[in-house]
Amino acid sequence: MIDSILIVFLSLGLLVFFSQISGMFHLGVLGIALGQILAILGPAIALSHKNQSKFTTSVGLFPFHLRASVFGVFFGIFWFFFLLLWASKVFELITPSSLEEQKRTLSLLHSRVGFRPLWMDIGLIAVLPAFCEEILFRGILFPAIVRFFMQRSVSAATAQGIGILLSSIFFGCFHLSLSKFLPTFFLGLGFCSAMIITKSLWAGIFMHAVNNSLVLILLRMNLPHDHLSLEQTRIFSWVLFFFFICALGSLFLFRNQQKGILSEQKTLESSGGS
Repeated sequence: MIDSILIVFLSLGLLVFFSQISGMFHLGVLGIALGQILAILGPAIALSHKNQSKFTTSVGLFPFHLRASVFGVFFGIFWFFFLLLWASKVFELITPSSLEEQKRTLSLLHSRVGFRPLWMDIGLIAVLPAFCEEILFRGILFPAIVRFFMQRSVSAATAQGIGILLSSIFFGCFHLSLSKFLPTFFLGLGFCSAMIITKSLWAGIFMHAVNNSLVLILLRMNLPHDHLSLEQTRIFSWVLFFFFICALGSLFLFRNQQKGILSEQKTLESSGGS
């Protein structure tokens, strides 16, 4: 577990360093993308090489699970609107964001000639950071915490609960913003839960990418997130309900497929043994 925590701190230090370099050379979103790859993926790959394990397998990228990814999309939309409707006002009251921080966030969306293409922002600011951060926190840190406590005779369920809590705390602190700690902490709880439910890192990756993409879209549309109108609240509530049902449906299909695969494997084993 110590190695995994050190990797988190190393990645954080490298991200701060690359953000300074990006600011000096005015790299913009390309600097963000390069920072994510070099500061997060680089140390993660180095750790798997040190442990003499295959990177894609050790962090949970292989095999790819389509149904888990679909669940991640639906659950990600649900979790985003759930926090937007029911928690964002509380977050803003407890740890309000400063005007300077809001301006800095909005400045990321503007180039010198205005808005960039949406697909570029989604790819570089939403999807790539989601992919890298899920590998770091849910692919490396969370399993390390669970293994650490299980080796000390803690039950699997308790170890997972501790892993969810600690990895989410680290995830919240990783963003180096008091106003972002609570939102990112609760997002981390959701990402980790999706991974545990589906037993696939891809659920967390897609959920994280959907959350980042929705934030970008709302910011570009100049929709407020902390004081929604009655009509916006009504619309988002229906969206919340719809995608909650979709998430439950995809989870039901996913579980049924898992049971079918297990029964087929048992049938093959029994026929092979007879």
